[in-house]
Order: sequence, then C-alpha cells, then structure tokens
Amino acid sequence: MSADEEKQSSLVPAQSTALTKGVAKSLAARGRVHLRDKEEAEEWLRKGLELQKAAPADPFAPKAPINPYAIQQTIPDLCAQLQTAVRYINRVLAGSDPDAVAQSLGMTNDDLEIAQVAYFFVPETLASVMGNSAAWIGERFEEHAGGAAPVIPSPAGMEDGVLTKKTVELSVQISLELERIQQQVREREETLAKAFRCFEAGHELDSWNPELLYWLAGSYYQGHGVLKNEEKAVSLYQRAADMGYAGAQTAIGDAHAQCGFTCLPKNEKEAARWYKAAAEQGDEEAVCMIVDMYQRGEGVNQDHAEAARLFRLAVARGDETARHNLRLYAKQYGLPYDGGGADTP
Repeated sequence: MSADEEKQSSLVPAQSTALTKGVAKSLAARGRVHLRDKEEAEEWLRKGLELQKAAPADPFAPKAPINPYAIQQTIPDLCAQLQTAVRYINRVLAGSDPDAVAQSLGMTNDDLEIAQVAYFFVPETLASVMGNSAAWIGERFEEHAGGAAPVIPSPAGMEDGVLTKKTVELSVQISLELERIQQQVREREETLAKAFRCFEAGHELDSWNPELLYWLAGSYYQGHGVLKNEEKAVSLYQRAADMGYAGAQTAIGDAHAQCGFTCLPKNEKEAARWYKAAAEQGDEEAVCMIVDMYQRGEGVNQDHAEAARLFRLAVARGDETARHNLRLYAKQYGLPYDGGGADTP
C-alpha cells in the first residue's frame, strides 16, 4: 500500500468517528430542546388552570347578554315583586280590568307603583330581569306610545311620568344589579380567554401532552375563551383518551352516550368501553356511569358483581361517595359488603 493509500485509509475511521460524535451532539441538543419545550408546556398548563380557577363564578349564562335566573337569585325579594308586576301588566295589556286584576293578585299600592315604574320607565330592563314572561312588554309599550295599546293606570296618588323616591331607588337597584352581572360576565370571559391562550401555547410546544389536550378540548366544548366547537372538542378528547387520560376517556364515553354531546351517533357499547377504561383508573364520574350501565345491561351484559367490583376500586382510592353507593348497591342486589375494600369478593 502506498503512502497516499495509507493516509486515505486512516481518514475513513476518523471521519466516521467525527460523524458519530456530531450526530450524538445533535441528538443531545434536540433532546435538551424537547425537554425545555415539555417543561415550558407544563408551565403554560399550570398558568391556564390557575386562570380557570380564578375566573369569576359563572353567572349562569356567560354567552348571553343577561340571564334572568342569575338576577333572580341575587335579588329574590325584588324579583318576587316584579313577577307580580309582570302578571299584572300582561293581564291589563290583554284587556282585563286593572282594578279586578290588582284585586285578584292581592296587590298593594306599592305593588301597583312598581308595576307602573316597570312598564313606563324600564320596559327593556324588566324584560332582561324577568325573561320571556316580560319580553313582549317592551313591544307593547311601543304600541302604547302610538296609542294602540291599553294604558297601565297610575296607582292612587301617583301621576304618569312622576318618579317618587321609592321608584327612583327601585330603578337604580335594578340597573346596578344588571351592571354588576354584566361586569362579572365580562371578567369571566376575559379570564377564560387568557386560560385558553395558555392551553394553546402549551399545546404548540408539546402536542402530545394528554392533559393539555384535555383542557384545550374542554375550552372548545364549553366555549371558554373561544367559540364553542363540539367537533373540535371531541377530536382533542379522543387523542387524549387514546393516550390513556381518564378524564378524556370519560368525555368520549359521554360523547358516545350523547350525554351533553350531539356530534356523534349514540353508541352504548363504545360509551361503556370508554367509561370502563376511565373507571379502572378511578374516575368518579365514569364509575357512576359504567355501574349504571352494568345495572341496566346497556352497552354491556347486566353484571351486578362487576359493577360492585368497580365501586370497590373507587373505594380503595378513597372515594367515600362510592363507599356509600356500594353499601346501597350490595344491599339491593344481595352482594357481600365489608366496607368496600379492594379485596372484598
């Protein structure tokens, strides 16, 4: 072998070694980047969950301008008076004699004053507070302005267009309550939108994180921070369920059982399969659902012993509700019960 050939031969293993080291360094660098992305994704998940927890309480209708039920819960005494006012106004507008209606409803002069104020001064607010039962009053008020509708008479001692101190206070109270709830709605939606952006940012860094998939799906399903999209939610739930995430498995069970979902055809066997997978991991909702299916024989063969076994698994994980339900279940179907330990036959 010539000197040139020996030199060329010695370069081959050296180049091979250098290439191997280069690949190893590249893989190590990628691994570090991947680890950093996963850690950052977890941080985004944590921030998103904190924001969801900090969101103001749901005022019953985050997507509606105002939910009357929300107001009725916060000012029940006033709304009880307004209910009477609405019944009075509707009957008078329908052509009944005002005095006869007032007498049949047992209305006091104060009640009549509230009805007068509600009709003449706050018809739109009245509809917002009382819902469908008062929704048409605003329309009839427009007819009244044109002289086409019956007049709601003023109570004794009160002239049309004259606000007493009491009626001013009433109007202010309703307006303030409406504004408070509207502000609560705005704050809630803003906070949930921030939470959604956190879940989205985390998902972009780690698209295989099942917990992020689960909470991102929940945002789409509830319409929290994003337009509601049931199909998108089910797709994300399915990915997380396939990875073994119990909450997502329960959600997919719900989708197949059509419990709150409409985008999938009902399939009791698929629902039972996913509920059971989640129940084996201790998901409380899934335990209740699959036990009910075993009890009824829906999607699975009726099997009280298997239902009791799943209850015991939940009890072994510290679910006291499952312990109570197991005691009742065992009594109902003549099954052994010794407190619900996992090893109970």
